[in-house]
Amino acid sequence: MAELSARSNRLYLVIMSMLLTAFLVTPMKYHRAQLALEKGEEDLAREALKRRKSFADNANALRAQLDQQKTVVDNLVSNTRNIPMMKVPFQR
Repeated sequence: MAELSARSNRLYLVIMSMLLTAFLVTPMKYHRAQLALEKGEEDLAREALKRRKSFADNANALRAQLDQQKTVVDNLVSNTRNIPMMKVPFQR
């Protein structure tokens, strides 16, 4: 049970790190698109907006994965606690 909890926490931290990165990068891509438009470089602006959308989509997918993982782990922990302790006869 402790190992499951530790693995769950590690996975949670990895996904949260990726999610945070995606949320930090998304506004930067939008800013780059604005700068490119100001310079008249529509192709660069379009590419920056495509990348922004890609990061936003990835962030949403990661958030969904995180929610799903939390539900699965919570159910597993709950089900594990509900399993009665089995008595194994002692044999010599």
